[in-house]
Amino acid sequence: MSEIIRCVGYDRVSSPSQAGPNKTSLEDQRETIKRFVEGRPNHVLISFYEDGGVSGSSLERPALQRMIADAKAGKFDKIVFKCMTRFGRSTLDTLQLFHLLEKDLKIGLPSL
Repeated sequence: MSEIIRCVGYDRVSSPSQAGPNKTSLEDQRETIKRFVEGRPNHVLISFYEDGGVSGSSLERPALQRMIADAKAGKFDKIVFKCMTRFGRSTLDTLQLFHLLEKDLKIGLPSL
């Protein structure tokens, strides 16, 4: 039997206006992430980390920080997010975060 891959979703919107029913809404992001994980063998979605109304220009986002702490604690294997702009806006911050997660913690990071 194949090993189960524990996935978490990360979704974010910057402003309350994005939180409504549109392409970047939290609900749309969650549904896209759920479909992605459900379509992969041996993948199971165990949790979501959600930063609603928080800018992606900084790493100081509450759910992102909890997710990093949980990654360090080995609570999951893969983070799934809809697109790079939802994960972060600063190229340097995003590259540093990817290095920590992928290289140091061995967390998979598929973007849809």
